[in-house]
Amino acid sequence: MAGLTVTQTDVRLDELRAATAPDVPLDLEDGGTAKVGQVTYAGEPYLFKRYHDELRDAVRPDELRKMLAWHRDRPAGDRAWLNVGAAWVRHLVWDGDRLAGLLLPQAPREFIAGRQPRTLDTLAGDQPVAVKRNAFGHLIAAVAWFHERGVVINDLHAYNVLVRAAGDGVYLVDCDSMTGEHWAPVIPGNLAPDQMRDVIPDVDDPRPEVDYARLAQVIVTTTLNLDVAQIAAEPGDPVFDQLCGELTEPVARFLCAARTGQCGPAELAEWARLGEQWRLPARASIPMPHRKPALDGWNPIGGPLLPRTGLPRISWTGPAGVGGPPGIRLHGPDATSGSPIRRYAAAEIRSRSWSPPPAGPRRTRALVAAGGVAALCLVVVLVSLIA
Repeated sequence: MAGLTVTQTDVRLDELRAATAPDVPLDLEDGGTAKVGQVTYAGEPYLFKRYHDELRDAVRPDELRKMLAWHRDRPAGDRAWLNVGAAWVRHLVWDGDRLAGLLLPQAPREFIAGRQPRTLDTLAGDQPVAVKRNAFGHLIAAVAWFHERGVVINDLHAYNVLVRAAGDGVYLVDCDSMTGEHWAPVIPGNLAPDQMRDVIPDVDDPRPEVDYARLAQVIVTTTLNLDVAQIAAEPGDPVFDQLCGELTEPVARFLCAARTGQCGPAELAEWARLGEQWRLPARASIPMPHRKPALDGWNPIGGPLLPRTGLPRISWTGPAGVGGPPGIRLHGPDATSGSPIRRYAAAEIRSRSWSPPPAGPRRTRALVAAGGVAALCLVVVLVSLIA
């Protein structure tokens, strides 16, 4: 680090320790610019993003310092969101006087599936459309949040977005690809994936309009589970018809136009509308002691996965003020796939405490009388003890 100003954000390579027994050992794939592994520094867990040797001299440390300063100088609310919504740079790692890489926070556990980060592309395929739309809504909101603060996402594609299992939250990674008003690109010429270059004009020019074009392509490919370049946005095109079936024809037309870079005030208003319409509030996982969470603790249909009791979800459809709020109904059991627990209709639910068997009027009167005698005896005993 000779000739450079050393700050508390600078770390020497020999200060890092391998994470020999991390709480969540991750299988992390090498990226186009770096290799990522789990380490500890000063006793805290981090991800070490180590740039490939052929790129190390191209990385601009001064722009990384500007990223760090931007995070530090944000209002408290912005910093809080960044800390839970993005893998923002925490430290620069130096090997002598050459930058080796970065230390990044590990993603929250709800964005990990088994030993791998749950990337947006994993929602393609058999996941319900509602789960995908939920994730898209949160991603639209995240993109707009950065744009409002003068930051361009730049390297926006499905592998750089982590999602919750229910789609109700996103976490952005590879943040050193971001740029905008406050710092220049950290790695000049960080090229987009080929499939995006075939679709989006000027995809390697980091601008908000290009971010939205990339976003449209991500939504199209994740919805269809298909990398598609050309779509004839007219009925009769099988790809367009499938997209209409999943997201409605007006939305399909909007996304096809957005992929080409159309992004004026009307388009921005439509993005905001879709983000609001599709997005559901993020929910906190409910820990259940002595139970191993299934599906990483989440029900992919929409919410925390509760213990498999076999009891139905109870809700109300009656008028307001009569037994419950409006708009809720009583319906069948929560059929979590593969559960060995027997399902019961609502009328079959009974307390686990003991209750007497059914009895006729004579049997009932006898039980009541016996109970009364027992109670009277107990009162006499208590009075005698007090006296």
